Amino acid sequence: MQAESEYFIRHFGSLEQVPHKYYPKPAALGFLPDWFVAYNYPHNVVNDGVRLPGCEGEYCSALPVGVFPTPLYEIIVCGAFFLVLMGIRRKVTTPGVIFGIYLILNGLERFFVEKIRVNTKYDIFGFHPTQAELIASLLVIGGAVLIWYARKTSTSVKTA
Repeated sequence: MQAESEYFIRHFGSLEQVPHKYYPKPAALGFLPDWFVAYNYPHNVVNDGVRLPGCEGEYCSALPVGVFPTPLYEIIVCGAFFLVLMGIRRKVTTPGVIFGIYLILNGLERFFVEKIRVNTKYDIFGFHPTQAELIASLLVIGGAVLIWYARKTSTSVKTA
């Protein structure tokens, strides 16, 4: 951080206010490449970070400190969700329930991914959630309500 102190002071006001933390790669993940745990997003489209040496053009920045590559984690988890939903699709016959399960799973995934991201936090009734955590909570609640409603209307139609 000292080498790129100008960047951190510009974004966070001082080096003491930087929310980034260093996490060494766990020994159990030693077989994975380093970018699986910390990636600095070279040539990022928002041009955030420090200038890459020898680069000319529009996208010549990289983050000075690697962050968790959460898009990669989301792809892996959502691929697993796809397999789960495809596995249960023949067992769940009530229309709307599969979508409700998807909303719950996606909300949980979004909520926990936001725990390792650096985002702006809000102050709501003593809680300090991020915007994405609020949306994720609404996804989980919406999925549960959809499953309840789909089952309620499906059983009332069958008995009529």
